[in-house]
Amino acid sequence: MSKKTFTILVIAVLAIFAIVGWYIWNRSSSNIPEETGENVQGGLFPGGTGSQGGATGGTGEGEEGDEGLVIDLGGGSSSEKPRLRQLSTSPSAGVVAFDKGETVFMRYVERATGHIYETSDETTSSTKISNTTLPKIHEALWSKDGSKLLIRYLKDGIVRTFYAQLSTSSPEAALEGLFLQDGISSVSVQGNRAFYLDETGAGAQGIVSEMNGSKKTVVFSSTFGDWDAVWSSPKAITLYSRPSGKSGGSAYLLDSATGAYTKVIGGTLGLRPLGNVDGSFVFYSGSDGADGLASAVADVKEENSFGVGVSTLSDKCVWSAKEKVSIYCAVPRFIESGLYPDDWYKGRISFEDSFWKINVSTGVTEEIFNPLSEAGVSMDIFDLSLDEKETMLVFRNKRDMTPWAYALVP
Repeated sequence: MSKKTFTILVIAVLAIFAIVGWYIWNRSSSNIPEETGENVQGGLFPGGTGSQGGATGGTGEGEEGDEGLVIDLGGGSSSEKPRLRQLSTSPSAGVVAFDKGETVFMRYVERATGHIYETSDETTSSTKISNTTLPKIHEALWSKDGSKLLIRYLKDGIVRTFYAQLSTSSPEAALEGLFLQDGISSVSVQGNRAFYLDETGAGAQGIVSEMNGSKKTVVFSSTFGDWDAVWSSPKAITLYSRPSGKSGGSAYLLDSATGAYTKVIGGTLGLRPLGNVDGSFVFYSGSDGADGLASAVADVKEENSFGVGVSTLSDKCVWSAKEKVSIYCAVPRFIESGLYPDDWYKGRISFEDSFWKINVSTGVTEEIFNPLSEAGVSMDIFDLSLDEKETMLVFRNKRDMTPWAYALVP
């Protein structure tokens, strides 16, 4: 072998070793595993904790969430707060507004991850305040002050309900809490207490308790199992048969302390009722019997019902606690033929809503905001709630499940 050939072979071998060494180094450095955090609650939730998903750019003092859409309805003045805000561009499982001093705070749960974010009427950005990952949340029900919530999701065909309390030990921390019993078919929150329906093969029980499941009291029993409820008055729970446009429904006001109940509505197709804060009126919606939608109000004391001049679903309404005869509703601009509320629940029909305020005592109806004409946004609104001072209305858009806020007082 010549000296020239030998030199070429040595150079080739060295080049091969260099290439292989670079490949191995590059491969190992690109496969460094990311931190996933420890499992929370003994591994009860899949995914554990961590900052992955939801927001970006962890700081150790709460992560900034996507700011969503801010629409200036104040004439362009920089000194005025935005009236309408999309709190996040990510789907939410539930949103709440509450007051601290003169500031209105809003919290919402990201549906895909279970991460919780907070914002206020003083800022247009959101901060992540809980890093516990709970994938595929179906709904989140908040306490009035936004410090506690019930998180519900489906696992292995079973509805699971987790009571969670936000930790105050650090700006961004794991949720603290415990699981309630499995299979709760319906739950509604009033203040810091809950009413839930436990269905068995023998029927159903209605139970009042603290949100964490303690201090249970059975206030309702039935051999019929297809019930639903909303606790909109401190003393009275609106109890009703699960709504379908194929069957007539009935509604009752159930005393949350004694368990006594009074029938207020009966025989209405697709009945979905919503009682006011003192149990004197019940707003309800249902099928009009001709592929349409109708709304009315039941006067509990007078034992009669009357129309209110608009047609909408009770799922799109929230009663005022300050003005006991007033209710805020998202009202569809057009109602297409369908089976109500079934087709809307199943997503076969979607609406384009505007906000109305209705005084059921005087009959006065007032359109207070039209998202499409005033902001260029089409919304199918549901899951409405108010802060205690009733200056902020929060809700979700069923089209994409995103959380929004509208300032009733500029």
